[in-house]
Amino acid sequence: MESLLITGSSGFIGSYMVTHLKKTFKIFQADKTFIAESNTEDCVFMDITDSHLVNQVIQKYCPDVVLHLAAIKDVSFCQINPDKAKRVNVNGTKNILDSCTKVGAFLIFMSSDYVFEGTTGMYSEEDLRNPSTIYGSTKKESEDLIIDSDIRYCISRSGGVYGNTKRQSSLLTWATERFKRGQVVKAFSNVYNTPTCIYDLCKGIELIAKEHLEGIFHIAGCQRTKRSDFLREYAFSYGFDPGLVVEENYEFIPSLNNYRRPVDLSLSSKVSEKNLEMEFLSVREGFDILRNLNI
Repeated sequence: MESLLITGSSGFIGSYMVTHLKKTFKIFQADKTFIAESNTEDCVFMDITDSHLVNQVIQKYCPDVVLHLAAIKDVSFCQINPDKAKRVNVNGTKNILDSCTKVGAFLIFMSSDYVFEGTTGMYSEEDLRNPSTIYGSTKKESEDLIIDSDIRYCISRSGGVYGNTKRQSSLLTWATERFKRGQVVKAFSNVYNTPTCIYDLCKGIELIAKEHLEGIFHIAGCQRTKRSDFLREYAFSYGFDPGLVVEENYEFIPSLNNYRRPVDLSLSSKVSEKNLEMEFLSVREGFDILRNLNI
């Protein structure tokens, strides 16, 4: 059984990955949330901005595969804290990359749909990357570091990842509380992406890790969906009133927002579906499988 080290394992995506991948790999978890004095055999404290510590941890476990998830993912925070965003997202990735190179590990980097401008949508794996946010820029810069290296790697882009009601994204957590109270949920009708079921993402990453598949993959839902329709599907699937979702148009207001939201970050994943021999799920299919599998 090969070993796989996950950075950022305590996060939303990371927690699912640990559960899913431990059936196939010997899992080691490295995360800044762990207490250094309480390290166990398979869980260790690691700050990815500390190059010495990163090297020490990866040298210790010498994993066959490293799944790099740790990052600052809050787009608004990155916009107003560009130096910290670069230190964690870019410099942290370089530290992981350098250490993986030393031990010969296969690196899987979790990138984002935010590497694209977000104007036309349905971006392919090879389309021009032109991020319009600081967060997206840090992901593009990290991709470039990896592409320009000599390491064996996979870059996996995704977006709008969602899980079930026990471990769900911040958007669904917020919506759930409002649905339960019978309150209106305002949602944009002119902002699009391809929502990604966590089941698809875990399955795709497992295939990539098992076969050490190299290159760039889009692991995303098969359905370009506006935010309001996504939340209606969620309400319908989990027994809430879809009528509580009220549409509104997104408008950039400089006095209220610190960045202009990309309005269409949808990803085309046909090539990746073919290469992974997977069929990615629609939004309704995603919610159905999450309920049935209770994951």
